[in-house]
Amino acid sequence: MRIWNLVLKEFIQLRRDWLMTTFILTLPVLQLVLLAQATGSRISDLRVAVLDLDHSSASRRFVAALDNRRELDVRHHPATLMDTHRFLDQGEATLVVIIPAGFAADLADVSRTPRIQLIADASNNIPALIALSAARGAVAAFAADLQGPPLPQSWGRGRGGGPAIELRT
Repeated sequence: MRIWNLVLKEFIQLRRDWLMTTFILTLPVLQLVLLAQATGSRISDLRVAVLDLDHSSASRRFVAALDNRRELDVRHHPATLMDTHRFLDQGEATLVVIIPAGFAADLADVSRTPRIQLIADASNNIPALIALSAARGAVAAFAADLQGPPLPQSWGRGRGGGPAIELRT
Protein backbone atom coordinates (compact mmCIF):
# COMPACT_ATOMS: atom_id res chain seq x y z
CA MET A 1 0.00 0.00 0.00
CA ARG A 2 2.88 2.35 0.71
CA ILE A 3 4.20 1.91 -2.84
CA TRP A 4 0.84 2.83 -4.35
CA ASN A 5 0.76 5.97 -2.23
CA LEU A 6 4.20 6.94 -3.54
CA VAL A 7 3.15 6.33 -7.16
CA LEU A 8 -0.01 8.38 -6.66
CA LYS A 9 2.02 11.21 -5.09
CA GLU A 10 4.41 11.25 -8.09
CA PHE A 11 1.56 11.42 -10.60
CA ILE A 12 0.02 14.30 -8.67
CA GLN A 13 3.41 16.05 -8.72
CA LEU A 14 3.74 15.50 -12.49
CA ARG A 15 0.29 16.98 -13.04
CA ARG A 16 1.16 20.06 -10.96
CA ASP A 17 4.57 20.81 -12.55
CA TRP A 18 4.13 20.93 -16.35
CA LEU A 19 7.77 21.93 -16.99
CA MET A 20 9.13 18.85 -15.24
CA THR A 21 6.64 16.68 -17.14
CA THR A 22 7.82 18.17 -20.43
CA PHE A 23 11.45 17.47 -19.60
CA ILE A 24 10.75 13.94 -18.42
CA LEU A 25 8.94 13.09 -21.65
CA THR A 26 10.94 14.96 -24.30
CA LEU A 27 14.58 14.73 -23.23
CA PRO A 28 14.87 10.92 -23.41
CA VAL A 29 13.21 10.97 -26.83
CA LEU A 30 15.57 13.71 -28.00
CA GLN A 31 18.56 11.77 -26.68
CA LEU A 32 17.41 8.64 -28.50
CA VAL A 33 16.98 10.52 -31.79
CA LEU A 34 20.40 12.17 -31.54
CA LEU A 35 22.12 8.91 -30.66
CA ALA A 36 20.45 7.11 -33.55
CA GLN A 37 21.47 9.90 -35.93
CA ALA A 38 25.09 9.84 -34.76
CA THR A 39 25.54 6.08 -34.91
CA GLY A 40 23.32 5.27 -37.87
CA SER A 41 24.89 7.53 -40.48
CA ARG A 42 27.29 6.01 -42.97
CA ILE A 43 30.80 7.29 -43.37
CA SER A 44 31.39 8.70 -46.83
CA ASP A 45 33.84 10.89 -48.75
CA LEU A 46 36.99 9.63 -47.07
CA ARG A 47 39.98 11.45 -48.52
CA VAL A 48 42.24 9.37 -50.76
CA ALA A 49 45.65 10.20 -52.21
CA VAL A 50 46.71 8.31 -55.35
CA LEU A 51 50.35 8.06 -56.39
CA ASP A 52 50.19 6.93 -60.04
CA LEU A 53 53.64 5.86 -61.19
CA ASP A 54 52.28 4.18 -64.35
CA HIS A 55 50.37 7.10 -65.93
CA SER A 56 48.49 4.75 -68.26
CA SER A 57 44.86 4.63 -69.32
CA ALA A 58 44.44 1.49 -67.19
CA SER A 59 45.68 3.29 -64.08
CA ARG A 60 43.38 6.24 -64.83
CA ARG A 61 40.44 3.83 -65.16
CA PHE A 62 41.39 2.31 -61.81
CA VAL A 63 41.53 5.76 -60.18
CA ALA A 64 38.08 6.45 -61.66
CA ALA A 65 36.84 3.16 -60.15
CA LEU A 66 38.13 4.33 -56.76
CA ASP A 67 36.50 7.72 -57.14
CA ASN A 68 33.18 6.12 -58.12
CA ARG A 69 32.86 4.57 -54.68
CA ARG A 70 30.58 6.61 -52.42
CA GLU A 71 32.87 6.07 -49.45
CA LEU A 72 36.00 7.38 -51.19
CA ASP A 73 36.94 10.80 -52.51
CA VAL A 74 40.15 10.98 -54.55
CA ARG A 75 41.41 14.45 -53.68
CA HIS A 76 45.17 14.31 -53.86
CA HIS A 77 47.60 13.18 -56.54
CA PRO A 78 51.02 13.41 -54.89
CA ALA A 79 54.12 13.46 -57.07
CA THR A 80 56.47 11.50 -54.81
CA LEU A 81 56.37 8.83 -52.15
CA MET A 82 57.41 11.41 -49.54
CA ASP A 83 54.30 13.44 -50.37
CA THR A 84 52.12 10.40 -49.66
CA HIS A 85 53.73 10.04 -46.23
CA ARG A 86 53.09 13.73 -45.57
CA PHE A 87 49.39 13.35 -46.50
CA LEU A 88 49.04 10.44 -44.07
CA ASP A 89 51.03 12.08 -41.27
CA GLN A 90 49.07 15.34 -41.44
CA GLY A 91 45.71 13.59 -41.66
CA GLU A 92 44.93 14.95 -45.13
CA ALA A 93 44.25 11.45 -46.45
CA THR A 94 42.73 8.38 -44.85
CA LEU A 95 44.00 6.08 -47.60
CA VAL A 96 46.95 6.21 -49.97
CA VAL A 97 46.89 4.11 -53.14
CA ILE A 98 50.18 3.50 -54.93
CA ILE A 99 49.95 2.28 -58.52
CA PRO A 100 53.41 1.03 -59.52
CA ALA A 101 55.06 1.56 -62.89
CA GLY A 102 54.18 -1.27 -65.27
CA PHE A 103 50.63 -1.67 -63.95
CA ALA A 104 49.11 -1.66 -67.46
CA ALA A 105 51.76 -4.08 -68.74
CA ASP A 106 50.98 -6.45 -65.87
CA LEU A 107 47.28 -6.26 -66.74
CA ALA A 108 48.00 -7.11 -70.38
CA ASP A 109 50.27 -10.08 -69.57
CA VAL A 110 48.34 -13.06 -68.19
CA SER A 111 51.49 -14.57 -66.68
CA ARG A 112 51.95 -11.59 -64.33
CA THR A 113 49.75 -10.39 -61.51
CA PRO A 114 49.11 -6.65 -61.37
CA ARG A 115 49.76 -5.16 -57.95
CA ILE A 116 48.73 -2.02 -56.13
CA GLN A 117 49.56 -0.88 -52.63
CA LEU A 118 46.97 0.38 -50.15
CA ILE A 119 48.20 2.28 -47.10
CA ALA A 120 45.61 3.31 -44.52
CA ASP A 121 45.90 5.79 -41.67
CA ALA A 122 45.20 3.51 -38.72
CA SER A 123 45.15 6.29 -36.12
CA ASN A 124 41.35 6.15 -36.46
CA ASN A 125 40.62 2.54 -37.26
CA ILE A 126 36.93 2.68 -38.23
CA PRO A 127 37.38 5.07 -41.20
CA ALA A 128 40.55 3.19 -42.15
CA LEU A 129 38.70 -0.13 -42.26
CA ILE A 130 35.86 1.42 -44.25
CA ALA A 131 38.34 2.96 -46.71
CA LEU A 132 40.16 -0.35 -47.15
CA SER A 133 36.90 -2.20 -47.66
CA ALA A 134 35.74 0.35 -50.25
CA ALA A 135 39.10 0.14 -52.03
CA ARG A 136 38.82 -3.65 -52.16
CA GLY A 137 35.35 -3.21 -53.64
CA ALA A 138 36.78 -0.85 -56.25
CA VAL A 139 39.45 -3.43 -57.10
CA ALA A 140 36.77 -6.10 -57.51
CA ALA A 141 34.65 -3.80 -59.70
CA PHE A 142 37.70 -2.89 -61.80
CA ALA A 143 38.60 -6.58 -62.26
CA ALA A 144 35.01 -7.43 -63.22
CA ASP A 145 35.02 -4.55 -65.70
CA LEU A 146 38.21 -5.91 -67.28
CA GLN A 147 36.69 -9.36 -67.72
CA GLY A 148 33.69 -7.98 -69.59
CA PRO A 149 30.12 -9.24 -69.50
CA PRO A 150 29.54 -12.94 -68.86
CA LEU A 151 28.93 -15.13 -71.87
CA PRO A 152 25.31 -16.14 -72.39
CA GLN A 153 24.50 -19.74 -71.60
CA SER A 154 22.39 -21.66 -74.05
CA TRP A 155 19.27 -23.06 -72.48
CA GLY A 156 18.56 -26.76 -72.82
CA ARG A 157 22.15 -27.75 -73.50
CA GLY A 158 24.53 -29.72 -71.33
CA ARG A 159 27.94 -28.57 -70.12
CA GLY A 160 29.77 -29.76 -73.21
CA GLY A 161 27.35 -28.07 -75.57
CA GLY A 162 25.50 -31.27 -76.41
CA PRO A 163 21.87 -31.92 -75.60
CA ALA A 164 20.92 -32.07 -71.95
CA ILE A 165 20.17 -35.45 -70.41
CA GLU A 166 16.49 -36.11 -70.18
CA LEU A 167 15.28 -38.44 -67.44
CA ARG A 168 11.86 -40.03 -67.57
CA THR A 169 10.28 -42.33 -65.06
